Amino acid sequence: MFMRGWTWNIPTLRQLHYAANHNQRQSNMDLVLSIVMLAAFALIIGAVFLWRRTGAIKQPALMVLLAAIAIGNVLIWTLPDASGNSPIEQVGAAGAEVLDN
Repeated sequence: MFMRGWTWNIPTLRQLHYAANHNQRQSNMDLVLSIVMLAAFALIIGAVFLWRRTGAIKQPALMVLLAAIAIGNVLIWTLPDASGNSPIEQVGAAGAEVLDN
């Protein structure tokens, strides 16, 4: 027969759903990490202005501490481990494995 052994490579509905959700999830995570970084920079700038304007130490120091914690969280999510995978990539890979089973 002419078409013997040849198959259509049409993705299943489940694969299409995963691809759409994975792209949406990744873009949402990118957006959240970007907002956290912008907030951290705003906290640092606000702390400097507050310290120079009022001379207060406690509130600006807490603002800088919060910014450092936020930046640390972003670094934890984005920096790769020894195997070269970041936690964001591992979350995406775990979602693919769940849908494949």
